Amino acid sequence: GRKKASYPKRQHDNVTKCPKYDKLHPGTLFLQTAPNLFCSSQALIKYLNLSGGRRQGVKIIHMVRNPYHMAISNYFYHAQIPTPERWIHKAMPCEYRYFPESYIKELAPKSIGNTVESTISKTSKSLDEEESMKSLILPTLTEISPKQFDKAFRMCRALFRNETSFWSTSEISRGNASFYDHLLFLDQYDGIRLSAAQMILSSGLEFFKAPLSIERLRKRKRHAGADILRMGNNIRKLNEVTANTEQFRVLTMDMANWISKPHESSLNVVDFVFGSSATIEEKRNMADSYVELFVNEVADDSSHVTSGKAYHKEEKAAMIDMLKKDDALGPILDVVEKLVDESLERDT
Repeated sequence: GRKKASYPKRQHDNVTKCPKYDKLHPGTLFLQTAPNLFCSSQALIKYLNLSGGRRQGVKIIHMVRNPYHMAISNYFYHAQIPTPERWIHKAMPCEYRYFPESYIKELAPKSIGNTVESTISKTSKSLDEEESMKSLILPTLTEISPKQFDKAFRMCRALFRNETSFWSTSEISRGNASFYDHLLFLDQYDGIRLSAAQMILSSGLEFFKAPLSIERLRKRKRHAGADILRMGNNIRKLNEVTANTEQFRVLTMDMANWISKPHESSLNVVDFVFGSSATIEEKRNMADSYVELFVNEVADDSSHVTSGKAYHKEEKAAMIDMLKKDDALGPILDVVEKLVDESLERDT
């Protein structure tokens, strides 16, 4: 059977930094979208191996994608008119922290006698710093320096709600413009750069009016953000897991192949999952069933398939070249691209 993740995507336990998985039962396919594998490899092994007290083997299929393609696709997907997802109107593309001080209710000033104090101590500063995409991922992706991350952050802030030429001809107030407004009004070069930065560093928070408690902020749904760095982090964490135990096997799959070669890709997955326990014909039948399902889903919702629809191959190559030459984004994207290529080459 198939079991969807019982814990929301892009979230993790605030103590262990692992996703809160349920017990994995033998014979169950457990689906987790954009998991936050921010804990140690030893802790991750423990959480993945919760199988009713018995040691069980675990097979993991990790879907990856070229980070340059992700950044460009992210831009064209969300810049559609109308945009397919509502959260894009409230997204905070440059906010990499999980607990921005101005949004924490406990930090609101309160009068105590003749002094004004917050209801939590200076430890809130360390809490704020610990819970960020920067501090959670960079210790794993050591090739990306904090200075390089900060450079991407400053570039993002320079583009988002900053003084730019298009605001003078727009009826939208610069200070209130949404992430979606920026994707529409910025020129394509800057729109792709802003979109790429959001996929590198954003914690997935969205703008909201009143400050929230830390607990409510923890439970708040996280939208797409930092998925490029998250992917690189997860590749490395899964590499550590398979290096430390023979119980776990990982098959890395290129998402682009699921679109261009659905039957071949699904057959590889079925063979990895079932091995010798299924006949060749049974595996082919399962692959055929997936292809039929995939074709129907694409026909019902083609908005997610941006490849080849909004641009030609020559234009895409020029966009990738532009990102590679960007001194704020290129070095980060190159690190993740290398990790993706190495994992796909190893598992092919």
